[in-house]
Amino acid sequence: MENYRTDEEQVEALKQWWEKNGKFAILFGILLIAGIVSGRVWMDFKQTSAGNASAEYDTMMIEMQDGKNDSAMRRGAELMEKYKDTPYAALSALAVAKMEVEKGDLSAAGLRLKWVVDNATLDNVDHIARLRLIRVLIEEQKLDEALTYTNNAEPAKFKPEYDLLRGDIYAAKGQPDLARTAYQAALDGEGLSPQTSDAVRLKLNDIGGASS
Repeated sequence: MENYRTDEEQVEALKQWWEKNGKFAILFGILLIAGIVSGRVWMDFKQTSAGNASAEYDTMMIEMQDGKNDSAMRRGAELMEKYKDTPYAALSALAVAKMEVEKGDLSAAGLRLKWVVDNATLDNVDHIARLRLIRVLIEEQKLDEALTYTNNAEPAKFKPEYDLLRGDIYAAKGQPDLARTAYQAALDGEGLSPQTSDAVRLKLNDIGGASS
C-alpha cells in the first residue's frame, strides 16, 4: 500500500506540474521543432542558392569563351544581384570588370572592383580585385586614390605586386626616388614572374636605375 500511495503521489505531483507548466512545455517543444525545421530549410536554401549560382557562373564563363560578352555581362550582373551572399557574386564581378576594361569603360570596371573589395568572402579575392582596381585608377590618372588602395596590409605573397604598383604610381606622380624604392622592393620580394621582373628592371632604368 505504501508503494501504491507513493505512485499516486507521483502522478498527482505530475498533474500539478503539468497544470502549471504544460503550456510552456508545449510552446517550448513547438519552438524547438520550428527551429530545427527552419535551420534545415535555411541550409537547404543556401545549398540550392550556391548550386544555382555555380551553374550560372559556369554558363557565364562559357559565354565569355564563346565571345558572347554582352550576354555574359548581363548574367554576371544578375549573379551579383541575386546571389550576392555566395562567392560567385565576387567572381562574377571580377569577370564583368575585365570585360568592361576591354570595352574601355574604366569607370564601370572600377565600380565593380570596389564592390568586390568591399564584399569578397573568398581568401585573396579581395586582394586580386584591389590590385586590378589600382591598375584601373592609374589608367584613369586617379593617382592619389590609387595610392590609398596600396596602404592596406597585404599577405606576403601579394606584397611584390603592391610594391610594383606603388612604383608605377610614384613614377606617374613624378616622384622617382619613391618609385625606385618601391620597384626595388618589388624585385627583392618573391612572387613576381620572370617576365614581370624584367619589366620592373626596365622601369627602374627609365627613372635612373636602382636606388642607392
